[in-house]
Amino acid sequence: MLKQEKSSSMKNIISKRSFTLIELILVIAVLSIGFGSMLLSLKYASINSVQAQFNTVSNFLCQEMLETGLTFRDERDAAGGFAALPITTINETPVTGFNQYNRSTVITYVDIGDLSQAVAGPTDYIKITVTVTGPSSSVPVTISTVVSDY
Repeated sequence: MLKQEKSSSMKNIISKRSFTLIELILVIAVLSIGFGSMLLSLKYASINSVQAQFNTVSNFLCQEMLETGLTFRDERDAAGGFAALPITTINETPVTGFNQYNRSTVITYVDIGDLSQAVAGPTDYIKITVTVTGPSSSVPVTISTVVSDY
């Protein structure tokens, strides 16, 4: 009888210290959901990081060309207008030093009444539009400005 009491009390002690199969399955399920969510958020963070880097480089390349384009103010004719300025499209494929990026610059004459519409002939305003495209999955970045000869 003493032996049965000992084994019975040992079983109670062992069962109080261990986990049941249901508890283990629940813990595994909760951890798998947590890790799945964490991996998904890391994936999106990585994608957003690459997109932010593309936007930063593209904006830099656009601004660099716009600053170069602003020197056109110094290239006026004797009358003070942009008549001597060649209206052109400049394509850089790829941009020097940035092998994955292409840059297109369009310089057009515009009228003060409608700055979005290109016009023929010299006017007092030119529009410089710079578009940078990068890796195939990226959306192009376009920046425009209007320069006056005043």
